[in-house]
Amino acid sequence: MIKLFEEYNQYYQEIDRREYCLNRDDDERRDFFNREEYMILSKIDGIDFVDVIYVDSDIDFMQIKGGKNQFSIIKCKDEWYYTEIWLNYSRPGRSFRYYKCDQWEGLLKLIEDFYDKVI
Repeated sequence: MIKLFEEYNQYYQEIDRREYCLNRDDDERRDFFNREEYMILSKIDGIDFVDVIYVDSDIDFMQIKGGKNQFSIIKCKDEWYYTEIWLNYSRPGRSFRYYKCDQWEGLLKLIEDFYDKVI
């Protein structure tokens, strides 16, 4: 019981690819990023934007590079952020991990924790 509690992360949880894709492809659940979120990410030292997709003037999708990894991020209306992480994206043998982050703080914590992680 204690071990289960120690493994619990209040900021983000690993999910499978299927759950990530279901949320990524569900236009009814998806929400737009606001300008403030974009600005906060742009001010993180070492973060570069690889791709930003707009619908009209709203940000629908962001892909950022930080350290050794690349993050594809979508936002949902219930304030969950779904992220596909390309671990070791610039090297052969890269792998993918999928996470859902509880609110904005969870996304920032995930980026911080995986910025230079090599698996």
